[in-house]
Amino acid sequence: MKNFLRAGAASLLLISLFCLCPRPTRAADIPLEQQARSANVTLYTFSGEKWITLPDLAFLLKGSVNHHAATGRTELKFSKHNLVLLPETNKVLYDNQVQEMKQTPRLVAGVMAIPVNFATYLLNLAFIPADQRSETTFRPVPSGAGKTEGRESAAGDTGLPENVTLQPGIAELISKTAAKSEIVLVLDPGHGGHDSGAIGSIRGLEEKLVNLDLALRLENYLKNRPKLKIFLTRKDDTFVSLPDRTKFANDNNADLLISIHTNSARYNRYTADGFETFYPRSKAAVLASNVSLETDEIAALLTPPSGDRVIQQSQFLAAHIQERLASWLITPDRGIKKANFWMLKESGMTSVLVEVGFICNPNIEANLQQPEVRQAIARAIGEGLENYLDAKPLKSPISVGGSVVEKPDNE
Repeated sequence: MKNFLRAGAASLLLISLFCLCPRPTRAADIPLEQQARSANVTLYTFSGEKWITLPDLAFLLKGSVNHHAATGRTELKFSKHNLVLLPETNKVLYDNQVQEMKQTPRLVAGVMAIPVNFATYLLNLAFIPADQRSETTFRPVPSGAGKTEGRESAAGDTGLPENVTLQPGIAELISKTAAKSEIVLVLDPGHGGHDSGAIGSIRGLEEKLVNLDLALRLENYLKNRPKLKIFLTRKDDTFVSLPDRTKFANDNNADLLISIHTNSARYNRYTADGFETFYPRSKAAVLASNVSLETDEIAALLTPPSGDRVIQQSQFLAAHIQERLASWLITPDRGIKKANFWMLKESGMTSVLVEVGFICNPNIEANLQQPEVRQAIARAIGEGLENYLDAKPLKSPISVGGSVVEKPDNE
């Protein structure tokens, strides 16, 4: 009984001490104006409303500001949060959601500034766990007949590196919905006509025919998806040069390009096995969005002024396709890899090149002749694309494979 009482008294003492301990102060608990005064940060008053410059806000939040002089696009990063602003528009992008300020940002002392009230709102929002945010926490900007839907996310939601703060698929959906236009997809069946591509070792199965059949099956799988317009670089057994293929995609203002191939090996032809998906190492030109601030403010917010964004989008798309192929196929998963194949480098949009299997391997060649196998591959690619567009999280972190091997020079 004494031991029990001692234990109880000790517990009460611990509880009392715990209750007396002050709760750690979060930045959101201290009014932004008070933080500014403590740090000798100047607030500016216009028409009775206080404003703070983004560099000063970044200083208070221990974040960073990136400004692109040509476009005026300014990005504020703090903790795992991201704010993107443009001059002359009150729409901003915060953690992958479009928000709207009462006023447009203004230049103060040569740098962009926002109202203190809005900065406080964002700061408070940053400390609300994602799983506790109600549907009214975010207020997407109305566009046309309805609201643009999105999802809140923070770096790490999908197990991706922490420097990846946005899921590119949702960005495309928001920008395209805002512009009231379709998402344009170009499917590229590799080779064709006199260019047979790789040839099977036993049955003489030609890659060009497999690629075309897979592309047609994929088109059929995706044909009923809303707001998705599909083009093919070839619809029959004809030869189309690589420059003509990328020109076709660029001229149609494609948002997405999927090039379909079957692989071959130069040496271990009978044992080479597995599937892999490539995304661009670099982009010769970024032509996909063709966004101007005058026509599409939201798309401009979502489109950084370089090819880095398109490459990141391509990486996500490659990972989604590879993940779905791995769920359907029992052959080895060779992962996603960077490469500067013509179709990837010379196209201006998000692009991937899928190698579905080694046709030189007699077992794979025999499997690729089966309609049900081709249908499964086409469906897997389609599911990967849909998961990307729907901004679904990846099941595992992105892992980029090693150098490109066993790939013919002409793709």
